[in-house]
Amino acid sequence: KVVIGLLLVGFVVFVIVDSLTTGYVRDGIDSFLTWIEENPLPGFFAFMVVYFVATVLFIPGSILTLGAGFVFANAFGLGVGVLLAALSVFFGASAGALVAFLLGRYLFRDSVKGLTKKYAIFEALDSALGEKGFRIMTLLRLSPIIPFNAINYIAGVTAISFTAYALALIGILP
Repeated sequence: KVVIGLLLVGFVVFVIVDSLTTGYVRDGIDSFLTWIEENPLPGFFAFMVVYFVATVLFIPGSILTLGAGFVFANAFGLGVGVLLAALSVFFGASAGALVAFLLGRYLFRDSVKGLTKKYAIFEALDSALGEKGFRIMTLLRLSPIIPFNAINYIAGVTAISFTAYALALIGILP
């Protein structure tokens, strides 16, 4: 648990520092989007895998999401391209969100459990998510203020059921 947690934290720090300095991650994403435009069918499935990995590793998906719309629209035309981009982003992000949720639940839940007992607000939030998890999580998904990658891990340390969490992913479509 500790090694995986340290690797995840280390990678998140690398991505943050890289985005402020050299931009290797951004350049890699640009190259990948160009490849997808040249190879649209395998690119559709490869994009889902890359979005999955980006979600788990806390890489912001906004450039990938916008890039998918642009690249798939160029490859397949506007209507079909945007539909394929939305499907690819949804399935990749959903799979990544589910894995991040499970990592949060099984790697970090024990260490954060003390906070929920120490502060009443965490206990109330945890209780509310346990009772009305689908409704609250769907509303959180609709809010642009809550970072997508952060909520995936945070939800894992709450009492929300896996089923309610998974169903609430429909909220990322708009």
